[in-house]
Amino acid sequence: MVGKHPSLPLALLLMTLMSMFLFANDRGAFYRDGHHSFLSSQSLALAANLSPDHNFLMFAHRTIEDDGTVGYESYNRFPIGVYALTKLAILPFGDSLWAQIYAARTLMLLLFAAAAALAFHAIARLTSNRWIGLTATLLAFSSSYALYYNDMISAEVASVFGIMLTFHGMVIFAQEGRFRQLLVKTCVALLLGWHVAALLLPFVVFGLVKEALKARSAGGLPGRGSWLMGKLAAARPMAAAMVSSRYALLGAVTLAFVTLIMAYNLGSEYLANKGEVPLTELRTFESFQYRIGAEPGFNEIVGEHRAWLPFLRGQFASVGIGSVPFALPGLDSIFNVNAGWNRGGVWAAAGGELQSLYTGMAVFGACLIGLLFVRFRMLAAVLALAGFCWALPLRNSAFIHDFEALFYMGIPLVLFSLILLWVHKQSGNRLLAALSVAAVGVFVFSSFQMSRVGYDAEAAEYQRDEIEDFEGIRGMTRGKTVYVTGDWPSGFTQKLFAVSYYLSGSDVLFAEKDRPHVRDYADFLLMSERQEGVALLTPENRVVFLYDRAIYDGQVEEIIKEAGEPRIRSHFDVYLYEGRLLYVKEPCRAEDVELQFMLHPMPVDVNDLPEYRRGRHDFFNRDFWFADYAVKSGERCAAIVPLPEYEMRSIRTGQYIVHEDGDIENTWVETFDIAGGR
Repeated sequence: MVGKHPSLPLALLLMTLMSMFLFANDRGAFYRDGHHSFLSSQSLALAANLSPDHNFLMFAHRTIEDDGTVGYESYNRFPIGVYALTKLAILPFGDSLWAQIYAARTLMLLLFAAAAALAFHAIARLTSNRWIGLTATLLAFSSSYALYYNDMISAEVASVFGIMLTFHGMVIFAQEGRFRQLLVKTCVALLLGWHVAALLLPFVVFGLVKEALKARSAGGLPGRGSWLMGKLAAARPMAAAMVSSRYALLGAVTLAFVTLIMAYNLGSEYLANKGEVPLTELRTFESFQYRIGAEPGFNEIVGEHRAWLPFLRGQFASVGIGSVPFALPGLDSIFNVNAGWNRGGVWAAAGGELQSLYTGMAVFGACLIGLLFVRFRMLAAVLALAGFCWALPLRNSAFIHDFEALFYMGIPLVLFSLILLWVHKQSGNRLLAALSVAAVGVFVFSSFQMSRVGYDAEAAEYQRDEIEDFEGIRGMTRGKTVYVTGDWPSGFTQKLFAVSYYLSGSDVLFAEKDRPHVRDYADFLLMSERQEGVALLTPENRVVFLYDRAIYDGQVEEIIKEAGEPRIRSHFDVYLYEGRLLYVKEPCRAEDVELQFMLHPMPVDVNDLPEYRRGRHDFFNRDFWFADYAVKSGERCAAIVPLPEYEMRSIRTGQYIVHEDGDIENTWVETFDIAGGR
């Protein structure tokens, strides 16, 4: 069977990869915690806003500066390729957010599957055995990192494809000398993500050393003369061989192409800001500084976490985790489903973090030793070292980004190939075919197990409601300015980028405690709280509500008129009216609203509280910043704050300061009873 059907391994691979699509979770929402949802919502926002109207600037949303000018929350540090592809994928689906998210996730799965197919072809070429290529690929691509992040909408998933595309080009170049193909694949990969540079670096360096040694061997012994002249005479042909080699040309083309992309990114951001922001103050430039640790104050921010010893421990732990298929018995508990991925607490059931650390060191060591016994050691070493060639220079960023472990995938891919070569040599084709069938089962079962990792049913229902709400909001706000107020429920993940994506085509202002006045530029208010009245534009919505700002602000006078005397006369006058509190201060200074507000509604029936509050507290904490609900008119500061729907016996409110040591100082606190419960 092994020799008679050369196309069977590829067919098995493609059929097996279909399990990722078959068992994928609900891809029409940001359903997984941590970086998965964070980067997915960010990337979709960047793709949705990609347009020639903004010089193809990659930005999450447009905002308003203090002086009323338009600014950009730009993330132009990435190559544009993956965002252009994502834009093309979502364009046919109009305003259907669910369909757009689904299409973007499917695109990522397709790129991931294509990366696996390229890895299969490259390993099959190197080992001259398609069954080895099939088995090694399926085992390496069935790790927890790979299957958790394979549909994350981001440059990282596209970079996995870019790395395998370039590596495939390297293999063909080494075997057939097709250099132009390698150049084209390299440039395509660089448009999808920077990470392929980490593969090219060892390849170019090793290639230059190889050319130098070849020139030295061909040149013979240096002639007579001084020792120095002899060394120079010997070095001249070596240097000439390196400079004229294709490896040097590949390195030069790579450097030029990277420089061109970065210049384009800086230029588009500079033009978007109308040349009013110096190049060194652009977000793209500052991001480059951050990643190399040159940003002012960076060391104070990250502290000891980026020190070399803990950093290397974390990286080898990632290698260990990424080398084990997710479906192996007892290891599916490495995921903390409620908190997303937690590298600091991995492999708890298998012996703690040291287990993954020691496994990673053993895997990497075995990989390097195994390379001594194969003829394709240079190419295999390049693939195995790519992850470290990325992480070590950029440890200031890599140490906090668990998804960067995707780029250590070359280590298990090489190690499994070496082990299978030995198995084939010792036992022949039959055992190899049996292992291939087992690898198919491992990958399929791993995909099935991973499909169970995500949000619970309640959170999934919330996200469906949220997306449907925004689909109704999007049409009303396009081309307008929306002020996003308040804190969102825990089910609403990554508010900043998710809202930026949902409201693409609008200017989005997020509530900031130090900039409540930017609210005055908005046409609409977006809240997670329902307030009945003429200002509510989305009465049918369930979790997200849109209000007309001008009408909403006008309700202050109505409440003061209808509510009568304030319930509290203190630092603020506080009125109670129809399930809302109105805080009023006139005249109002900046320092009056810069502190956080305390709001503790105490229920008549403690069972109305969430279960986790019962017994420990007699209220539901609804503290807020003034910017969440700010209404300004002349010298008056006001905030209309909705109350919970349960029956209340009293309300405690005020303001407080949280000091650096965690102590809380109340600046004023008042309590009033509610006759009749509301």
